[in-house]
Amino acid sequence: MVTNKKKRILALCLSLVMVFSITCMEATSSAETMPDPDDEFAEEEEITFKDKQGLTYSTLGTAKTIYNPTSVIEVGVETKDRGKILGKIVIPATIVYPKTGKRYRVTMDEIGFYDCKKITSVVLPTTWKTIDDIAFAGCHKLSTVKNIQKVREIGFLSFSDCYSLKKLKLDQVVSIDKAAFDGCKKLSAVTIGKKCKELGEFAFNRCKKLKTITIKSTKLKKVGKKAFKGTSHKLTIKVPKKKLAAYKKLFKNKGNKKVVVKAI
Repeated sequence: MVTNKKKRILALCLSLVMVFSITCMEATSSAETMPDPDDEFAEEEEITFKDKQGLTYSTLGTAKTIYNPTSVIEVGVETKDRGKILGKIVIPATIVYPKTGKRYRVTMDEIGFYDCKKITSVVLPTTWKTIDDIAFAGCHKLSTVKNIQKVREIGFLSFSDCYSLKKLKLDQVVSIDKAAFDGCKKLSAVTIGKKCKELGEFAFNRCKKLKTITIKSTKLKKVGKKAFKGTSHKLTIKVPKKKLAAYKKLFKNKGNKKVVVKAI
């Protein structure tokens, strides 16, 4: 005989089973209707357009899916346009896509402004903390890079063969990668701020007019081989007084045997 107590327990169990079933069905339904943002087959948001300067903006390398669209857009110059970009360029921190009115945060694309030989001046966004590899390599007429003093990381070959650069203030730089300023043959003076920890191999290779490097950092731990190869025989590196002895050892045999290291 089934007692009233057993009936109540049985009814409660059936209710719980029904609630659990409904919850599972709702979860399954929701999963079916909400696309997975990581699904490699999901439709991508692809945008490409140019601004008045001739710079190309694209999401092709950065976009996720239309359900979770990226807020980042890459800027650079197409191969066919590299000889057409002249004079001064201004890279915006953000830009609006005209067709949708959506605003994107601007970042560098894979090649950036490589081989834009006729660019003379660049204004970087003050928000940029990194200059990517080969970003401005081969920009032979580039003489001014505004806001570079705010950059923390300067990538591999990023300004190589920028023949017209003359002076640099790298106030916030933490690391300068290999050959970053290789071949900057008119570069005569560089100031490096208090945060720098590393100078890569060949960092200032073939900078034959480089006579003065002022290093304010007391944190510099690594200087790569031949960092100063091909610099002026009159190169003087000025350093904090308390690091004079240590930095003399650090800069020894780094490509310029006649380098003079002295206190600021």
